[in-house]
This record gives sequence, structure tokens and C-alpha cells, in this order.
Amino acid sequence: MADSSNSPSTSVSDESSEAEAQCCSSSSTAPSLHDTMDCLLAVCDYIVEFYPSTQPLSDGTRVEVMATRPRSDIYINLPALEKLDAMLIEIMDSFQKAEFWYADAGTRSFGSVTSSSSPSSSFRRSTTTAHRNEDKWWVPVPCVPEGGLSVKARKELRQRRDCANQIHKAAVAINSGVLSDMESLLLCIKHRFPGLSQTTLDTSKIQFNKDVGQAILESYSRVLESLAFNIVSWTDEVLFADKAARK
Repeated sequence: MADSSNSPSTSVSDESSEAEAQCCSSSSTAPSLHDTMDCLLAVCDYIVEFYPSTQPLSDGTRVEVMATRPRSDIYINLPALEKLDAMLIEIMDSFQKAEFWYADAGTRSFGSVTSSSSPSSSFRRSTTTAHRNEDKWWVPVPCVPEGGLSVKARKELRQRRDCANQIHKAAVAINSGVLSDMESLLLCIKHRFPGLSQTTLDTSKIQFNKDVGQAILESYSRVLESLAFNIVSWTDEVLFADKAARK
């Protein structure tokens, strides 16, 4: 998970394909995705902490023993991340039937349809804002029908955007908490060298961290944070296109 989200060389087309594959995956491929996630997260079942407890003996006496339970940070954060994950998948699936579609930049102007653009049920990824720079001509642009989206579609799109924004905030909070708990030595370094940027410190935490549980929580929350942010950006683009089409 961490490697896939950290790769700076991933192209826009690759990301678009991945997003479209997630949104348009058939029911036959969905179980395999869940099986993969279950396999990746299964290790968390074995990350435990000890706590004092008592155990009864056959004669009725009780003795003190050390029992195990899920480590507190995993017990609290992992179910929350899985819930956020399910909510994001639900939002992505809701774009299967949409009133907007995407076309190659330059083939369509807002408010008019050309022969090179056609509606699509997929929610293809667009990584820039509606005020797109001309040098990113290869990035698809959102298209809406003449006169813009229907009132119902516009309302639903805004609701999805607000939901994704709340998920983003929650994922950021979890990620920040996990990062703050990694390798106390780095905290000492920060106090000793206050000029170091937070990005450098966070990168070092991730790179040199040896706690598997923290690595899972950090990478999982970072992936969800990135996806939620992108969904907000995508919906903002569509809403901008809708506003322009209604003028």
C-alpha cells in the first residue's frame, strides 16, 4: 500500500485507469479486492498488547496472568479506516450512472457537445481543477448536458462532495495521529534541529519505521486521504462545468 501511493512516476493515464477500474469493476472482481485487503490487514490480528488479568484454577482459586488484547491504536483506528474505506467505495459506486462524462481536452467546450465526446457511465479520473492549465492538454475534462445537470443530480453531487470532504478530514486526522506516534528519536531531532521541514520528518518516520502496525495504519489512512481529496476535486470540476453550462 505504501509503495503504490508514494510512487511519483505514476502517470495521469495510469491513475485514470485505476480510478475507472475501481468505479467500473464488476461484481466478479469485487470479492478478490476484498480478499486482498483482508489478507493485507490480517496481520493486525496478531499485533497485541499484554495486560494483567486473572485466571481461575480447578480448585476455585484465581491466579494473576498476562492476557493479550488488540493493541489500542489498531483497535481504535483500523475499524474507523475500514468504515471510511467502505464509504468511499459507496461514493465511487454511486457514479456508475451519472449525467456527466469526460472527454479529451480540446474536443468539447462547456455547454456544447461535439461528435468526439459521448456520455459515459464511468467516473474517469481528472486530476486538475476546472481552471485547467493549457500545458495539461492530455487531462480529460468534465462534460455536462446542455443547460447543465438536473436539480436532483446537482444536489446528489454536492452531497457526495461534502461526504468525501468529511472522510478526507477524518483520514488526515488519523494519519497525523499515527505519524505523531512513530520513533520518539525523530521528535528529539526536531527539537534539536527546528529548521527541518515537517515533510522531511514525516518521510523519515515512514522510511525508517519498523512497527508493522503503525506502517499499516499510516499507509491505509494516507491512501484513503488521497482518494477522498481526489473525489472532492473531481466533483468540484463537474460542478464548475455545470455552473458554466447554466450561464
